[in-house]
Amino acid sequence: MSEKELVGAVVLFKTPDDLIAGIRRAQNRGFTRLDSVSPYPIHKMDEVLGKGPSRLGYVAAIAGLAGTTLAKTAQWWISAVDYPLNIGGNPLFSYPAFIPVTFELMVLFSSLATVVGMMVVFNRLPQHSSSLLRSKFIRDLTCDKYGLVLDASDPKFAPETVHAFFDGLETLGFHLLYRERPSPFFSQRVLSAPFLILLAGVSLFCSSATPLVFRYGGAIPPFNFMKAQEKLNPQHESNAFPDRIGMRQAVSGTVARGFLPYPYANDAEAAERDLK
Repeated sequence: MSEKELVGAVVLFKTPDDLIAGIRRAQNRGFTRLDSVSPYPIHKMDEVLGKGPSRLGYVAAIAGLAGTTLAKTAQWWISAVDYPLNIGGNPLFSYPAFIPVTFELMVLFSSLATVVGMMVVFNRLPQHSSSLLRSKFIRDLTCDKYGLVLDASDPKFAPETVHAFFDGLETLGFHLLYRERPSPFFSQRVLSAPFLILLAGVSLFCSSATPLVFRYGGAIPPFNFMKAQEKLNPQHESNAFPDRIGMRQAVSGTVARGFLPYPYANDAEAAERDLK
């Protein structure tokens, strides 16, 4: 890129009230492509700029429903179809028991979708070559000052006269934004073949060395993966009961799932009389 490309301008203000007054002035002059920069979120600023509600909530809602559906489907298939277990006589598909996993997957899917959607889709970050980040006001905009950004594609934008639109307001500065050539660091070093090979080698080494260390080097508390835990082995003696028998008898009167008690146990006469 031999010449700089004008992409907009930024006007610096001291307070949020001055920023809002600058936005109103620009809107009255016919500007429609406006944005604001502040060191912290300003309540209702999206309404002042004339922007609609954020679409990020729809992304989070869809991802949360997807996580909930996946959790319920997976738990139903595992517990009721593929590997059913009778746990304390509870139903195979028990809603209360499945709430924690469902909640965790819902939060996980929503969080990941929100972060990815906000950073990559809506804000298109990272923008290493952003003209605003190269502005001389960027230190003030991330500390205690407030900026109004005007887009050069706006029909009312004119670099020779745009600064005059804000005469009479308490502005701290005006700066035109130009698109500059991106830094060669990211293309020549970060995306170079030696760096990518080094990154892949480090990833393979860490992924293979970690399980070997935990397997042969001994577990580091508290990461012992429950290898040394107190447990009851039904096939061995146990000191937990007076008879020292680990395998316990079923509670009197209990019936296994799917079986009915035989009412003629030790009563052959009644069985011969009633069973025809």
